[in-house]
Amino acid sequence: MKKRSSLKTTGYGAEKNLLPSGEKEERLCSAIVSALQAGITVLDGEMTVLFANPAMERFFPPHDRPVVGRKCYAVYRGRSEVCEVCPCRTTFRTGQPAEAVIARSDPKGEPSGWFRHNSYPLFHGPDGRLTGVIEHVQDITDLIRTQKALRNDEERFRSIIETINDAYFEVDLKGNLIFFNDAFSRLFNMPPEELRGLNYRAYTDRKNAEVLFKAFNRVYLTGQPGRGIRHEVIFKEEHKGFFEASVSPVRDGSGKIIGFRGISRNITDLVEMQNALKASEERFRIAAECASDLIYEVDAPSGKLSWFGGSLDHLKRMLGAIPETLDEFETHIHPDDLSRRAEAVRLHLKDSRPYRHEYRLIGAGGNLFFVRGAIKGIRDEQGGVRRWIGTLSDITEQKKTEEELRHSLDRLHKTMGGIIRAMAATVESRDPYTAGHQQRVSNLARCIAQEMGLTPEQVEAVRMAGVVHDLGKISIPAEILSKPTELNDLETRLIQVHPRTGYDILKDIDFPWPVAQIVLQHHERLDGSGYPFGLKGDQILVEAQVLMVADVVEAIASHRPYRPARGIETALEVIEKDKGTKFNAQVVEACLRLFREKGFSFDKPFNHHQRA
Repeated sequence: MKKRSSLKTTGYGAEKNLLPSGEKEERLCSAIVSALQAGITVLDGEMTVLFANPAMERFFPPHDRPVVGRKCYAVYRGRSEVCEVCPCRTTFRTGQPAEAVIARSDPKGEPSGWFRHNSYPLFHGPDGRLTGVIEHVQDITDLIRTQKALRNDEERFRSIIETINDAYFEVDLKGNLIFFNDAFSRLFNMPPEELRGLNYRAYTDRKNAEVLFKAFNRVYLTGQPGRGIRHEVIFKEEHKGFFEASVSPVRDGSGKIIGFRGISRNITDLVEMQNALKASEERFRIAAECASDLIYEVDAPSGKLSWFGGSLDHLKRMLGAIPETLDEFETHIHPDDLSRRAEAVRLHLKDSRPYRHEYRLIGAGGNLFFVRGAIKGIRDEQGGVRRWIGTLSDITEQKKTEEELRHSLDRLHKTMGGIIRAMAATVESRDPYTAGHQQRVSNLARCIAQEMGLTPEQVEAVRMAGVVHDLGKISIPAEILSKPTELNDLETRLIQVHPRTGYDILKDIDFPWPVAQIVLQHHERLDGSGYPFGLKGDQILVEAQVLMVADVVEAIASHRPYRPARGIETALEVIEKDKGTKFNAQVVEACLRLFREKGFSFDKPFNHHQRA
């Protein structure tokens, strides 16, 4: 009979009664167990190690040697008692296989790896009681980390979907909506509960349903994304608008297409503009590209920046290179705009809503680009922001258009001013005795309005109305205007018609201010004694209340065909006497300050600095 040898495994041993018979079988078994990448250990009912392969030492360097004959929790875990989570103890108790995933910690107590422990019944005693188990240990650290990375990717995807302005959706092969973001619900102007599970045929007519079917079928057959799918949404016989979708296939693990996902945009305004203006296709393509958002993600601890979306080439052309860190990106932000962006971040941290803000980027060649952005923080369990998700849109062309519009308005105002001055000159050419009256009244009225602290718009309205306030006199015979004696009743009535005539001339001109109304009311008085309507108090525009005082002061102080000039002091005494009755007290006081304290004069330029 051959003598049985013990199983040798690099310093580990096993009881002879556990070994297979035959030296060849023993060597084969030893080689197999030693070569296994998984850890193998055999324990008795007292949790004593009877056998362990080399992989166990790699996984759990022993705290003490020898291993065989010692408690597993002492040599592998450095503990004095059985571990809280122990599948072997469960197997001893139930007689059934058990499993547990146990984290390994580094000296700081942080998880440094994960292991799957499986225990199986190995042998029983004479009384049938389980007396030994075998434990199989597998390092699943990479698997756990991969699963965690997948969860992070999914969370990032969800965050992006929440942040983008475009409507995101997913449908199954039948076209039923199975997922969509809030922007999708807003885009269709329909509540989520009505959209969820809805088939595309329910929100389109037959013609548009056919368009969608062909487009989705083409994506299904080719496996390639479909872009620019235009269709009309009609829900419950109500037109919801024109939409454009971009769609790509959704595949399962085997690569089989199981549905579709896509982005939808409301292009109703674009379609209507095309129909109304017959604009070129290229113009709308550029407009659509400018409206697309670029998405970025910032890792808060490191500042590392990741970019997503189809506009990366455009960003590279703008900045010269794609920024890889937040610090690098912020070097492109105009210094004057950094505080504005910081304020948007502060407001978001306060109430978690993504705040939209505009700022300027400095390009590689020093050019300025205007962009609109929004940012949202992804918080950890402690409430701190660990990642930022943001969007970026280039609105430079929009800003240029706005600037051109402002220039056009400026030119229009200058042209309008020229026309007004020409009108004023026409009136004054028929009345040489009052030549310059309107301009002098306009200057004084403007200064009074500034002294009162009226808005810049009101000041300009007063100035412009002053230039043409006597425009209605163009309809009055020149001999009446230049009559050297007092007017009779008929002539007086003719003169009193001129505010209404001026109003009729000006009312159809689209001024940005109520010029026609001011001209109509400039001979009214607060006590109702004026003309043409006898208006009182607040029935009279404040601009007209300013103009009436300036008109009276200039008329009394200047020469008239029927009397010599009475002088400024006389004029000021007249308005001071009627302050609060015929004339607005604040207007009168402002006028008096101009002449008596600030040196205003009709004969020399006056620079008035409006107070804050």
